[in-house]
Amino acid sequence: MAAFASTAVPVRGMFGAAPAAAAAPCCGRPSLPCVAAPPRRAALRMEGLGNPANLSGKAGVIKTVEGLLSDTSFLFSAPLPGLTVAQVAQLKNSMPESTTVMTVKNTLMRKAIAGSPFESAEPLTAGSNMWFFVQGDIKESVGPLKTFAKANKLKEFAPLGGVLDGEVFDNKGVLAVAEMPTKQELYGKIACLIQMVPTKVARSVKAVPTKLGRAIKLAKCPDDEPESA
Repeated sequence: MAAFASTAVPVRGMFGAAPAAAAAPCCGRPSLPCVAAPPRRAALRMEGLGNPANLSGKAGVIKTVEGLLSDTSFLFSAPLPGLTVAQVAQLKNSMPESTTVMTVKNTLMRKAIAGSPFESAEPLTAGSNMWFFVQGDIKESVGPLKTFAKANKLKEFAPLGGVLDGEVFDNKGVLAVAEMPTKQELYGKIACLIQMVPTKVARSVKAVPTKLGRAIKLAKCPDDEPESA
């Protein structure tokens, strides 16, 4: 009996065409297409404050927040979900040195503000938030959020709320507080009044506490500042 010749028959696809051979690397397996990894989303982490999952870590977080609150004049929050790690770093770097930005778990934040002038911030402890501890100028701390939202095309990103002198403010309230004049600006206006009505106002200045009176005397009236060339 004659031996049958072995003939290789190509496998046909649905429409009769032979499928293209998959690229085979050295291991013999077909290579997979490369897909770009999505940007990392920011997680609720408290860097450098210990592990909040154990008791010692939680105590460390609470103690750190309490220390910040002791020097904070204005506290406000902003939403964290939807931001990438790079965006969070960008926002933190845009803040003045006198403002500290932290992400704190709501349960720990409630314990930290309990019994403090910022205890009224409890309604704001919901969801994943970033907290801004403002120790200096409020306007310089709220203003960068608008710039950040515009640069990253985040139309919905804005302050959620804040606390000043024990009073809770919503989003519009935080923006309104940021437009208030600073202490230095107020001192400058009082200095202008002293120059306009020296006798009557000077007597009033002597009646205020020594520290405040000294600050007013050192303040410069905007009209007295030299014009830039």
